[in-house]
Amino acid sequence: METNEPIKKRCSKCGEEKVLGEFYKIQTGKYGVGSMCKACKKQYGKIHYVKNKEKISLYQKKYAQENKEKRKLWHKKYYITYKETHIHQIKMAWQKNKEKTKLYRKRNTEKIKLWHINYYRRQYVGLTDGHVANRLGIPIAELKKYPSLIELKRTQLQIIRALRES
Repeated sequence: METNEPIKKRCSKCGEEKVLGEFYKIQTGKYGVGSMCKACKKQYGKIHYVKNKEKISLYQKKYAQENKEKRKLWHKKYYITYKETHIHQIKMAWQKNKEKTKLYRKRNTEKIKLWHINYYRRQYVGLTDGHVANRLGIPIAELKKYPSLIELKRTQLQIIRALRES
């Protein structure tokens, strides 16, 4: 005699008997799920994070520092894989909030102009190599081929800026 009742398991934290779908999948666990239900596991994770925030933060920074190339490759692969999805999400969000955005821009034109002015000041105050290369029309990858030209252009841009400001 077969029953169609779903398999249940008791949570090791709260002690309630729950359906397997209420547990995270873990290959080594009984029935292929963990010992704590999802709700208890989330609660445990939050408490653990609060108690060990500094330790976790240090670990993450250390890992990021030691695995720069690995992370760079992962981000590149992720971008390539989900590029279309991301673009679609942005388009949908734009369509959804089109009227709100237009209204905000209309009401806050001065605020937006000021933000843009400050942004460009912050961005180009130091005349970064990338900015100078862009002004020269040289790809950033080829910067090292023309160090003296980059410095000359940087000096020229600084003089032009000084003249504009006076």
